Parts: sequence; C-alpha cells; structure tokens
Amino acid sequence: MIYLMNPRLALAALALSAGIAHAAPQGERPVFLGQHILYNRTFDGLQDNLFDGLRIWGAEGTTWREIEPQKGQFDFKRFDEHVAAAQARHLPLMHTLGQTPLWASARPDEQGNTGPGAAAEPADMEDWARYVRTVATRYKGKISAYEVMNEPRVPEAVKVWSPGFFSGSAAKLAELTRITATEVRRIDPTAKIVCPSMDGFDGLKRLDAFLKTGAGQYCDVIGFHYYLPRQTVKELRDMVEETNRIKAGYGLAKTPVWDTETGVIVAEAGYNLQPKFKEGPLSKSFQSDDAARLAAKMLVVSHNLGVERTYWFAHDTSWMGSTMADKRQNRLNNFGRALAVLHGWLGGRYLRNCTDAGTAMSCEVYDGKSKLGAIYWGPGKPSAAWSKEGYSRIEFLDGTSTTLTGFDPATTLPRMPDDVVLLR
Repeated sequence: MIYLMNPRLALAALALSAGIAHAAPQGERPVFLGQHILYNRTFDGLQDNLFDGLRIWGAEGTTWREIEPQKGQFDFKRFDEHVAAAQARHLPLMHTLGQTPLWASARPDEQGNTGPGAAAEPADMEDWARYVRTVATRYKGKISAYEVMNEPRVPEAVKVWSPGFFSGSAAKLAELTRITATEVRRIDPTAKIVCPSMDGFDGLKRLDAFLKTGAGQYCDVIGFHYYLPRQTVKELRDMVEETNRIKAGYGLAKTPVWDTETGVIVAEAGYNLQPKFKEGPLSKSFQSDDAARLAAKMLVVSHNLGVERTYWFAHDTSWMGSTMADKRQNRLNNFGRALAVLHGWLGGRYLRNCTDAGTAMSCEVYDGKSKLGAIYWGPGKPSAAWSKEGYSRIEFLDGTSTTLTGFDPATTLPRMPDDVVLLR
C-alpha cells in the first residue's frame, strides 16, 4: 500500500537489460491472480472463484502492533476470523510481518505510516523472534508464505522523505529477514519466506542494497510491488527485467519473483475520488474499463517475464478496490466484474507460445495440456483471419462474447487495439 511516493522517479538512471534469465520458462507455471481483503465483513457473501489467494496486509487486526499491543499480551480475534474465512473459501494465504508496537520500537517518537514507532525495527530483536514464533505456530499449515515488512525505505539506497512502513537500515532489514527465516522454518518448514517487497523504480535501488547484505539467501521468493509511475506496460517490462538482472547478480536467478501488491485508483471504488499526488502511480483515477485493460496486460506481461504471482490491492478499499462505493452492499463494481472475467480466463491456467511485440501481445491459454484459446491485444485482424487460425468465438473483459460468424468476414477484431480479448 503506497501512502507516499517519491516525486522524482529515477527511470533514466537505470541501465535496463533484456534477455534476463527467469525463475522458470513461461508455460511451466499457472497464472496466479491474488487480492487483499481489508475488512472481515467482506467475506460475507464473497463470490466464489474471484481470485487465487490473499495477501494479509492492511487487514484489520493483523499487524504486530495490533496483535501484541502490550509485551506478551496477544489478541488474535480478528486475525483468526480473517484466516478462518479465507480457509473456508480455499484461498491460500501469505502474511506480511511487521509494524512494530510502540513498546518494542527502537524509535518510539518516529511517526510511521501506521503510528508512532511502527516503522522502526524493534529495540530488542528477541521481541521480533518471539512475535514471529507466535504467529508461525498459531497459523502453521494455514499461512503458506511470510513476507518480511512492506515497502522498506532503505536509507542507504535512496533519499528518504518519510519513515514510511520501515525506516531501518539494510543491515537491520537483513537481520529481521534472517530471524524470520530461522523461526518460520523451524516451526513450519513448508512455508515460504518472501524477501521484503520494495516498490516503484527507486525500489530497484533498494532491492539491490538489500540483496547486497547477503540476505537473499534466506528467501524463497523475491517480493516486489510493481506500481507504475505512468501506468504503462513498458514501465512494467523495464522494472521486471531490471529485477531479474539484479537478483541474477547475487546468484538468485532461479529465485522466483512475486508481485505482492499493485493497483491503480479506480473511480468506481469510492465517492468523488481525487488523486492525492500530482505524479506517480496514484496520480490518476481510472475508469473501470481502463483499469481492467491495464490489469489484464500487467498480469500477462509480468507472468511472461517470470513473475509467478500478482496480488492486486485491494478488493474492498474505497480507493483502489473492485467493489462498489457503498461497501455495505459488498457488490462488485465494473472493474471487479472484469477482474472476475480475467480470472475465469487465466486463473490456474498456463500461458504458452507468447509473442510480445510491445504494442501487441498474444499468448495461447492452456488448461493442462488442452489449449483453450488465446489472449490478445493489439491491431485488429479480419474476423475471417481469426477463423482461419482455428478460433470460432471472441470474449471481452466486460463479460460479453460472440461467435466470429456473427461478424462480416472483413470486420477487424478487436475493434480497438487497447482491448484485451480471449479467442476460443
């Protein structure tokens, strides 16, 4: 979750490389579209098969400072409810650890994004170890991945303009990661450890500074938040390729990447939404159809470049969400309905034989060994040409579909090159 973004994003300073080694070739990993749910009431009446899993971050009652407000006194009521509701819907869970209680903070007077002292490392690392042990023990077999902190600032790498969610040094972050890996693996060896997820273009510098400490050895997954400064797919390609280059430089080429949080402002998610920033990822309010097209492209492009999971933020937020502005209704907005269509197309499926030409992209979609169709965007082709390639039907993100024989053979499809369609 981005509260503050650096207005000076250093794209020009990055030496971006193509042809990077990926964790696994495209086609060998199923597509994974995850989400966040902030309020437990949202689970009531939640539609089935909307997403493949949940990241527990920002959810009520789940941060360290909320579950252990006083040393040794734990309150898991809302956390337990969240986990139980997700399990009842067969949604795999990852959890982001952190947000130091005031009593444990190394800098209690520092104002973090979630409260005084929250962004600092604990003064006594044994407090962190006990917290991690307690959570991992309670949710053994229920939470399958643990992420260390959210969007750390890493002051050695970039100019810090606020404490954010974590203000400690790269060395402290590495120590927290080591302790987390040790404690979790002792209790639940099957759970994955996700490296601290940086965000945005300057997050690439922060990732490099973190991995330079050697802490990548403790992680099963490299986390990142691919928030896009100008909301373009080209930026996503650049950022993912640079992530792959950086991790390969530290001997981690085969360590998978998860995009554990991304999103845009969705006008339909709230009332009279106005961007809070003049530039950067959250400087524009999207109409639902535009947000859906971007989400579809991000999922396909990042997956093709080796990103194994993408988690959108956040289903029930009034700013970036996929539900109507009146959250009491718990109804999908048009963006949410389009995400449901996208998940129906790709969730748990495989993308193979992808061709990325920049302004156009296509991937064949497989369910196991059976080809279901192809996802495509770019310049239109005559309906007759699609038919000759063996397709008989075209589906759109708004949920509509039609047979190709319903069009004049010369009609170009898709009609707009920005449209994302599924051909069957």
